[in-house]
Amino acid sequence: MKTARRGEDRPRAGSGPLLRPTAWAIGVFSLCSIVVMVLIASIAAMSAFSGGTLTFFRTWGSDVFMSILILAAACSGGGLITVGIQSAREARRGYTTIVNAYPRLDWRDHRTGLTFRVAGEPTPSGSIAELRIRASSQEPDAEA
Repeated sequence: MKTARRGEDRPRAGSGPLLRPTAWAIGVFSLCSIVVMVLIASIAAMSAFSGGTLTFFRTWGSDVFMSILILAAACSGGGLITVGIQSAREARRGYTTIVNAYPRLDWRDHRTGLTFRVAGEPTPSGSIAELRIRASSQEPDAEA
């Protein structure tokens, strides 16, 4: 039985549907979790030290704050690990949804799947909306 050579079973770079959720979307979720974690920790610290005592840590409110803080930390940590896993899956399929993550791969839009940058080319400038307009005008299906 003949085995396929390395890389032959991979789809053409930039072809096919995107893996869902994309690494970009998971990264945004992780970033939001980190922001929530910092905000909750700041509120808890200000509440705890505003009177000069640590009485806050002896109330039921501290349990709520700590529970939310731990949940946000777990979401952000788990999300960051998942970003790495999903980025590797996308790379095996020949593309990335995170700008400048893999310059040797196609950079595709996380929402539409349009190719913003072909592998090896410099990263285009402009907003995401401008890049979507440019990419949709260059797609072969858009001309037909």
